[in-house]
Amino acid sequence: MTKNNRIKAIELKQKYLRDNPEAFKGNSSARHDYLDTIENDYKLSLAPYQLEACVGLVLGDASVQYSNNATAARLKMQQSEERDFNKYVLLEVLPEWCAARAPGIGRPATETAEKMSEITTFTCKTLLTVADVFRDPGYVPVPNKVLPKRIKPEIAKYLTPVCLAFWFMTDGGRSDNMIQFNSHCFSKQENELCQRQGAILTDKYGWTIKPKKRLNKDRTAYQDYIALSGTNFDDFAVRVGPYITRPFLNRLPPGRSERSRHGIMTKARLLDTVGSALRLGTGHLIDSYPGGLKI
Repeated sequence: MTKNNRIKAIELKQKYLRDNPEAFKGNSSARHDYLDTIENDYKLSLAPYQLEACVGLVLGDASVQYSNNATAARLKMQQSEERDFNKYVLLEVLPEWCAARAPGIGRPATETAEKMSEITTFTCKTLLTVADVFRDPGYVPVPNKVLPKRIKPEIAKYLTPVCLAFWFMTDGGRSDNMIQFNSHCFSKQENELCQRQGAILTDKYGWTIKPKKRLNKDRTAYQDYIALSGTNFDDFAVRVGPYITRPFLNRLPPGRSERSRHGIMTKARLLDTVGSALRLGTGHLIDSYPGGLKI
């Protein structure tokens, strides 16, 4: 894949949508022709930055769904409208693989249920690459079904700062000065494995990781999450912060005081660090990410 082919794909998508804003609705011929062109003629695939980001998204709130013949897959995010911005993370990192924002779906808001909306990528062969990261070797894809997320030892190589940034943005936050990653969709064994991934989160980064539980909103069950000790905040901010977009800044601890004895990541330094890798735009990062496209 080359930078020019990625740009050509985005320009082709925009042309389709200019001619007909609903060109990609349903299983249209335009959708089929577009995907055929970018996958077979342009030989488009996921750039390293995109793949690492997708793994982080699926560790968070995104899911992978197979096509009706299980020969292609798509990513989708469905959330309450109050967290609507999260879904635009998917649009930002996969512009050539997303048509447009989907309208609100599901039930209307009630006293017990929020109105939900979603965004999805195209269903295509390319995104089987993401499905393979989470698919058990013996699992047979089921048409039109969401892939059960499984944490395998092989995922270790994907737990990069980019991956962690997208996991944090879609399903992370802070609690008691600790940075947390929600992991309640995984089994106890998978949560333990996720903490030991090739010693990445511990030995490679030198972080203190603690498994924790808390009651859900209804206070009917406990949910698992992985907590990063507050003593590692500075290093997390330096490594992962550049890939976190500014709208998610409020999910991080606010920064240390100028005279803190525990670290140097003050509020001013934090503002300068968060999103610093994105200052030239996500497209530039997709094309220039280390190990990515050679331009």
